[in-house]
Amino acid sequence: YMHGRAPVYSSPDGGDGMAKEPTASLATRCYRIREGPRVNVDVTAAGATLALGLLFCKSNNASVAAQLEVPHTVHALRCVRPDLVLLRVLARGLILWDSVRPTDAWVNSQLTPSTGGGERGGLEPDSTTLRLARLNSLAGACLVLGLRFAGSCNQAAHDVLHAKVHHFYALRLALGGAAASTEGTRADRPTVESCLGTAALAMACVMAGSGH
Repeated sequence: YMHGRAPVYSSPDGGDGMAKEPTASLATRCYRIREGPRVNVDVTAAGATLALGLLFCKSNNASVAAQLEVPHTVHALRCVRPDLVLLRVLARGLILWDSVRPTDAWVNSQLTPSTGGGERGGLEPDSTTLRLARLNSLAGACLVLGLRFAGSCNQAAHDVLHAKVHHFYALRLALGGAAASTEGTRADRPTVESCLGTAALAMACVMAGSGH
């Protein structure tokens, strides 16, 4: 049922196992994972990304991490949901564990581009796509720092995450203003709220047990 195929049952008389289908009809089968010959990546991508990151956690395997690089063109960004960008950054950080640094330079190296410059074919950048992907990549970088330095009370990591929390908080205040009524800002608001919570959680992980 997970793959939308007819179930196979073991036959009590030792036959070929091709028993008749029970009361469930074709309409009740789950086609969410597999749709015909294709896999529905909107369902499977999140779990697969995290599974790959956990499987190779702390392995510093550059070839695996390269498969999780965030998109760097507008066209590529349109093929990846913004929330999956966060998971890609997280999984990549888990794999390249020893290369994680509590610096702004490292955080910035994990971000998607802020503009669509250099796009071939004269494509106009989708500002909402770029904005949401960049916010999620920043939140993902914060979460990596939180996990990498969890319970360490590392001052450098705290300072970086503290600044990012204030950055997201300032964005939330800006989106709550009277002028924030466009379609783009309405789309941004839930993302900013989620990213703010992620950055705050990451900072709490770093300072866990400190009584700060």
